[in-house]
Amino acid sequence: MADNLKTVAEIVAITGADFDQGDFSDIVNRAPFLAAAGAKTSSNGKDHKYILKSVPPTVGFISGTVGRDFSKLVSVPISETLEMIDASIMMPKVAADASDDREGVINTEIMEHLQAAMFEWEKQCINGTFNAATGFSGMADMLPDLDNPQVLDGQGTGTALQSVYMVRVNGSNNGIAPVMNYEIEVGSVDTVTYTTPDGKQAPHYYCPIAGYTGLQRGNNFSICRIANLDATNTITDDLLSLAYDTFPAGSEPNMILMSRSQRGALKRSRTATTPTGVAAANPVDYEGIPLVITDAIQPTEIAIIAAP
Repeated sequence: MADNLKTVAEIVAITGADFDQGDFSDIVNRAPFLAAAGAKTSSNGKDHKYILKSVPPTVGFISGTVGRDFSKLVSVPISETLEMIDASIMMPKVAADASDDREGVINTEIMEHLQAAMFEWEKQCINGTFNAATGFSGMADMLPDLDNPQVLDGQGTGTALQSVYMVRVNGSNNGIAPVMNYEIEVGSVDTVTYTTPDGKQAPHYYCPIAGYTGLQRGNNFSICRIANLDATNTITDDLLSLAYDTFPAGSEPNMILMSRSQRGALKRSRTATTPTGVAAANPVDYEGIPLVITDAIQPTEIAIIAAP
């Protein structure tokens, strides 16, 4: 796709003292999961490494005549590859300088690119390579089929499906955690020479915005995916109960990720079971586990099945 940069006409049209300075936007790109989960720093640059305990030692009771075999804890090294997300800006100098607030125009562009980067990171954490093939593995990659006991089938079919994720985040090492190497860094604004569409050169303002990002899964019980949900086969408290039961005692989930449409479906399912038929309150949790509503989940999934 070709570069799409600001023009003089666009800058002139959107700046000036006669505009209300409020923040008005049709853009849907908030990142509530990242805001709630936070992020940890990579252990080793772009290759985040940690040790996963996989098999416990065997112990037992003994007597004077009955002993036991010695055993060991089995641990395996895990490496998660972080991938770089880039939100750098390039703006024609002639366009930015046409404004009576050049620094404000550039800073607004930087902040909007940074916000878009956060949303892209959130989409990748949840949808993985189904969001961007060149990105890191996300929750959907970790739980790709119905053979996994951490995946529940919502019974929907077709290609307009979505998932709900019940997760254990941070807290202990057994949770999932967004990972970054350093931070998504915003560099200095410099004037550079850029090749314009006519093949010639022109000065542009350039600001690098980039960082390595990824997602760590603490163990196989960090996530439960309720997949194959659609407008008819929606999330219910029964499905959430089944998802909760996939987490071991002592490592209970502490967050549920879902779309706005599935939150609405959950409300309607609760209304249908109220004794008086009065509308249920807008759901904010399940058994005290907060719902995090994110636009990173959209009805664009295809049905997942058992592994071939």
